[in-house]
Amino acid sequence: MTDSDEQMLRLKEAFAIFDKEDDGKVNAGDIGIILRSVGVDATDAKIQSLTSQMGLDSNSKVDFSTLLSLMSILKDATDSGGDLKEVFKLFDEDGDGLINATELAGALKSLGSELSEAEAEEVFRGADADGDGRINYQEFVQSMPKQ
Repeated sequence: MTDSDEQMLRLKEAFAIFDKEDDGKVNAGDIGIILRSVGVDATDAKIQSLTSQMGLDSNSKVDFSTLLSLMSILKDATDSGGDLKEVFKLFDEDGDGLINATELAGALKSLGSELSEAEAEEVFRGADADGDGRINYQEFVQSMPKQ
């Protein structure tokens, strides 16, 4: 069994412990505890920032695939020494080096975001510093909360 397989098994076990209603979901407020229990470097501030950008609060419910996506984003950011390039690439679906509103909305939705279309547009406008309708890597980095 590889380290990755072992971490996945531990993640599933931790998820099951926090799935108190046995409905395949955990409270978003438990994400930090679950991820730290499997060795992911995830401060409460990082998690809160990421989940709030996705439109989740501590009372929101998160399924296992959303938890995996969050873990992947956090690990990518940590593994690359805080470099957000890999995270940016996840959002940049067409690989053109820019994130448009559709790509951002799709990425947030795939991560389990419950943002309305208007709220997603507000997030996009907040990150699009030059107002050109696209988010480049520099704008993306500047829109991320400082760690």
